[in-house]
Amino acid sequence: MTKRGTVESNWENTWSTRSRVAEHAPNVRNEYEVLCMNANHATVRHDHQQQRYVLDVDGKALGVASYQQDGDRQIFTHTEVDPSLEGQGMGSKLIREALDDVRQRGKRVVPQCEFVAAYVKKHDEWSDIVDTQ
Repeated sequence: MTKRGTVESNWENTWSTRSRVAEHAPNVRNEYEVLCMNANHATVRHDHQQQRYVLDVDGKALGVASYQQDGDRQIFTHTEVDPSLEGQGMGSKLIREALDDVRQRGKRVVPQCEFVAAYVKKHDEWSDIVDTQ
């Protein structure tokens, strides 16, 4: 399900904690992979520990695609993008980069989230990595 709201405020405490941890343990930064960057300064990174992909725009977390790991499958459960990004294709960018990462790692996708399900239905180039259940 796609929910509209301010993702940045939801994750503020998490980012603050991560920043403090990173100061004392620089290797912790390696758990984040920057997957893509474009002219709008939008990046998608994979937060393995929290099981989510995060869309950062100009340094602010404005989108998230959460999943649960089940063996070689990533079950996408929730996608949320800030309303300020509506109509800019950022939700699609978030999912596209997440799916590309899943494919590169040889995993499968279970699209329980309505947004992810609609995206893979519309874009059949992902059908090779999609499990319905």
